Amino acid sequence: MSKGSSQPLAISKLDQQQCAEQIHALQMLAYRQEADLLQIRDFPPLHRTVADIRQQPTQYWGIWQHGQTPILIAAIGLETIVDAANAAESASRGERMLIASLVVASNYQRQGLAKRLLRYSINRLPKTAWQVSTASQNQAALQLYQSCGFVEERRFQRPIDGNQQLQLVQLHRPAG
Repeated sequence: MSKGSSQPLAISKLDQQQCAEQIHALQMLAYRQEADLLQIRDFPPLHRTVADIRQQPTQYWGIWQHGQTPILIAAIGLETIVDAANAAESASRGERMLIASLVVASNYQRQGLAKRLLRYSINRLPKTAWQVSTASQNQAALQLYQSCGFVEERRFQRPIDGNQQLQLVQLHRPAG
């Protein structure tokens, strides 16, 4: 539910060509918040541009707050994982999806919107295996994914910002 509204907020497919600026604005706010949480000055997702969003092979779904001007308040970006080296084997295992982005505007967090988007995506593609990576310090994200059936697959580091290492957790959710 939105603040001050008794109507549930609907999930809709986003046209990334038409909505790229709104998607980008939401991502930048959310990624700035995550960078602050992780105490990272040069957080790689903050380098994404509107043009990147338009060019990515990503499907976006979102939730809008309707008013005089609709505002995108939550979005999920999904990408199909294709193992080019083993295309036949990959096809026999079924589709696998990467959660490339899951963001919620700060004043709408802790209202279940991220979980709604995640469950909506999973329910739309029930025979799909899922994968996501998030910072190991982002306990809220880890709890969200685990509450939706994701399990930790591995931990790894990614170099960022000079000498800093970003500690990441890769999670997966099996198909079915």
